[in-house]
Parts: sequence; C-alpha cells; structure tokens
Amino acid sequence: WVMYYFFFIFTLSDLPFFLIGYIILRITNSAFVHRKWSHRSWSTKYQSIELIGLVLHTLMWVGPSIGWVSIHRRHHKYCDTERDPHSPYFKSRMKIQFTNFDTPFDIKYAVDLVKSPLHLWFTNYYLEFNVLFLVILGSFSLHALGLWLAMMGLTITIVHSTNAFLHKTPKILLPINYSGGSANSFFLNLIHFNGEAWHHNHHEDQTNWNFSKKWYEFDMTAWVLMLFARCKLI
Repeated sequence: WVMYYFFFIFTLSDLPFFLIGYIILRITNSAFVHRKWSHRSWSTKYQSIELIGLVLHTLMWVGPSIGWVSIHRRHHKYCDTERDPHSPYFKSRMKIQFTNFDTPFDIKYAVDLVKSPLHLWFTNYYLEFNVLFLVILGSFSLHALGLWLAMMGLTITIVHSTNAFLHKTPKILLPINYSGGSANSFFLNLIHFNGEAWHHNHHEDQTNWNFSKKWYEFDMTAWVLMLFARCKLI
C-alpha cells in the first residue's frame, strides 16, 4: 500500500502532513514503548503524557504496549539465542521484518504494565480502538485515511528493520561498533533519525534514555526528552 500510495495517490500537499506525522510517530515509538515502558529510563508524574503516548502507540499498529514490552524485554534477556523472539541468527530477516505480528508474548515479562489500568485497557481494546479510529477518519476523508495507512505502513517497516538488520548486520549498512551481535548504523539512522539505529549503544547501556555516545550520533528522541525535562514534564 505504501508504494501504491506514493506512486498513484501522493500529492505535494500531502508531504508536510506525512513528514510531521511520521516524525511524531517515530519519536513516540522510541520515547514511550521502548525507552519508558520497556526500560524505564524516564518517568513522568503527568498521567496525560502517559495517555498521549499510549494513544499514539496504539494507533501505530506495531502491537499493544504490553505485548511489545514483553517481547522486547525477552529479546534483551535472551539476546541472539534461540529464545530470542527476533534474532536474525535463528530466524530469517524477512520473517522478522514482515511477520513479527504473530510473535507470542508472555505477560510475566511485563507485569508492571499489566497492573496499569490504562495499559490493560488499550491492550484489551487494541483492535476495536484502531478500527474505530480508521472508520471515523475514513468518514471524514478517504484521502486522509490513505495518507494515514501509508504512514503506518512505513512506520511498521522501519520499526521492524531495527531487529531485522541491526543484529548480524549486513556490511552494506556500514555497521559501526559491531560486537556482541548488535551494531550501530549511521546509514540506517538517517532513516530512523530517532536514535534507534544506535542499537549497539543501547544494548551496552539499556536503561540510558540517550542512545547517543559520540558527536555524530544524533538522537532526536533524546533531544525531545531533554526538552520535556527542561519544561519539567518529566
């Protein structure tokens, strides 16, 4: 659908909406479900910020928060072993990239989120919430619905590329600090831009909210978190 949209439907007037929406979703994905909920690297006293993060995460179609966190924590615990849910050493890159949705999850790895009424509600009504949103959006504008679906398709593809290509990293992606199975990639971070491609840094220091270690390792998510801190939101 992403390719069809860009070739046959996309107009230049769509570009600012697409870019702004894509940037917001990518930063939300990294800041909330990865750094906050999976690794507890930052916190906030404002429930409204948690709610905004949950709504945006749910609408990304990358899986409910409890499932995502459970699978990710298991990935770190059993990294690049047979028990790793998405290691290219034991699964094909294409399976990780395109069929990650059917990965089973165990709630014992996300007990803290199961205790949260907000996370539990958005997990239980994950499908219904998304369908309702798509119906409402489509009723207002089919073009806007197409734009949103294209944004989702690209977001899902980029999110899954982290685990598909930043472990056992192909040389064409110019891996940096390639050791222990994970790597950084300046090239991939030009696409990710939210710091997720500094994957080796993250594996070396999992609870750090900033994935950047060197001057050229730009991490837009860390910049947003620094702004939140300056505004005393976190």
